[in-house]
Amino acid sequence: MTKKAKVGLGVAVGVVVIVVLAVVVFDPFAPPYEEVKTQEAAATFPEVAARNAHVERIRFITDKAGRIEFIESLDTMEEFEKQRYIEGIEEGVIHDGDAPFVGDVVDANGNVIGEVRGFRVEGIGTYVRECIWFDGGPGE
Repeated sequence: MTKKAKVGLGVAVGVVVIVVLAVVVFDPFAPPYEEVKTQEAAATFPEVAARNAHVERIRFITDKAGRIEFIESLDTMEEFEKQRYIEGIEEGVIHDGDAPFVGDVVDANGNVIGEVRGFRVEGIGTYVRECIWFDGGPGE
């Protein structure tokens, strides 16, 4: 094997090692896929886009009591829908990856001006149920 071939092989192995190490080191710091997709969907919600705002800090509600409280607090959900969903939570039919979420709506100056609320169904999609504006604007 020539000296050039050895150097080339060494460089190739070095690059592969660096790429693998970068993935291993930085992957834990990347936001979870479901959170990223939820944030993207919430940011394109028409009421948020109309105010030139964006969504930050998505929080998934994963504990059983918190989910039930969240469902009961939704003004835009009919009582029969609430009851059916709560029964699913209590029976364990609702998967942990199918979590309700709350996200802060932030204006261009970084001020929290509202809150989006909805559901993320793991691997399927996001449903933004309502947007609450702290100033009482449209979409309340």
